[in-house]
Amino acid sequence: MDVAPFALLAALILAYALVGGRLARSPVTMPQVFLAAGLVAGLSGNQAVYGDRTLFQMIAEATLALLLFADAAMLGPRTLGLAGGTALRMLLLGMPLALAIGAVVAAALFPGWPIWAILLLAALLVPTDAALGAAVLANHAIPRQRRTALAAESGLNDGLALPAILFFACAAVGSQHDQMEIGWGLFATLQIGGGLAVGATAGGLAGWALARARAARWCTEEGTGIAILGLIALIYFGSEIIHANGFIAVFVAGFAFARAGRTATGFAKEFAETDGQLLAMLSFFTIGAVMAPEALAALSWAGVALVAAALFVVRPLAIWLAMAGSGAPVGEKLFYGWFGPRGLATAVFAANVVAAFPDLPHGDTILSVAVTAVLASAVLHGISAHFAPQLALFRSGDRARHGLPPGNGHGKSPAEDGDRR
Repeated sequence: MDVAPFALLAALILAYALVGGRLARSPVTMPQVFLAAGLVAGLSGNQAVYGDRTLFQMIAEATLALLLFADAAMLGPRTLGLAGGTALRMLLLGMPLALAIGAVVAAALFPGWPIWAILLLAALLVPTDAALGAAVLANHAIPRQRRTALAAESGLNDGLALPAILFFACAAVGSQHDQMEIGWGLFATLQIGGGLAVGATAGGLAGWALARARAARWCTEEGTGIAILGLIALIYFGSEIIHANGFIAVFVAGFAFARAGRTATGFAKEFAETDGQLLAMLSFFTIGAVMAPEALAALSWAGVALVAAALFVVRPLAIWLAMAGSGAPVGEKLFYGWFGPRGLATAVFAANVVAAFPDLPHGDTILSVAVTAVLASAVLHGISAHFAPQLALFRSGDRARHGLPPGNGHGKSPAEDGDRR
């Protein structure tokens, strides 16, 4: 087995860790670095990458499952309260609008496609990824409420989009499931309903049990983290055994666990900032090495046009309409509309759906568009994130309204000085 690519990946992780603080002050982001490195490895045709593609894809899926749980566990009432009604507007109004507008654009670009395949493609382009917008969320020149609202939306929309993605995929295939010999409607019910039930039940019970174990001093601080990792793995793989969806289950479990035991929040934040970052690096490398070469080879001009429309038109327009009547200034609407990068959820959900539904109409094109959207987001949102305050018009009257200092947008106000993630 050729281990050279893995040694190079390890060296890249070490190098990035050494200069990550400096890169954070530049337009270069972690997803850009690892997507590019993966793409180079994939285009080189190295068999070590393709021979272990199943392993790489499992890492990406495991990372997404862990991050879904962590996102749900961290988004408690206090965080949602800080976000105000903005996050709810973007989730309850913006997501359906983005789906509808995206479907109209996709139907125009791919005439003759079945409606369910069109809706599936549009739904895959709805979730956003906080990892690709980390520079924005850490920029203290941007008011905390706006960063919190954006973080809350990106933390919730991938889990909320998944039931629709599964439903559209099942409807697009029709007929019966190949292995289970049941109708796709029943299969969709098992996937979505089973995931909700397993996540709520197992997450709630485990949260209650761990809280009692901690109170009785049966479980140590170190044991808490191990228990949560074991719980996530149990819920994810256990759901798959009974044909429920593991991603939905761990997302719901994160909510239930945190509400029942209130012990997951600290672990979730620590994981997202440490181990989660390492897994995200591996996952973006996977997307670049395993998915991107095939996606780019299958890309058409219609796919390029849809990706451009999704980034520049669909989400900005959906968020603008969702924020209508909120009293938000123009800069705030533009900020939320633009900073919705597509990332890990879009790529992994697309790969998962195409692999699970072999008869999915236009599956190769759907995967190609989804992965290309992730690559485009990494470049465009990564570069523009460095200039987020200027792009969002956080200056002059709008800056003064939030007590921010005048200037180029990279300073921080005294009120923000103590605000750390």
